[in-house]
Amino acid sequence: MHSSTLHYVWAREFGELKGKKHYHLLLLVNRDTWCRAGDYRAPGSLAGMIKQAWCSALGVDVGCHATLVHFPAWPAVWLERDDDTGFQQVLERAGYLAKEHTKARGTGERNFGCSRG
Repeated sequence: MHSSTLHYVWAREFGELKGKKHYHLLLLVNRDTWCRAGDYRAPGSLAGMIKQAWCSALGVDVGCHATLVHFPAWPAVWLERDDDTGFQQVLERAGYLAKEHTKARGTGERNFGCSRG
């Protein structure tokens, strides 16, 4: 297995219809280590570990609350050197996190965060 460092960007949003707080996450991983999300039901897949981590962060049981995690229909974009199309796709997804009208200001809480290093 290839060595891989996980990098991430998160954004806090409030739904446009119900105003419900939720989060979006952009994960950056080594393709040679994690080539896909895997079986969404398997605890050892990348998708399963994402569900476990989110439930752990919320302090809830993964067996009852794993459905709180939503994966888009097309969850991965691969970046290759000199790949303008892939780079544009990543920028579009990252830009989705930056929608200003879904952010709350003046609450003392951050709307964005990222890994360090």
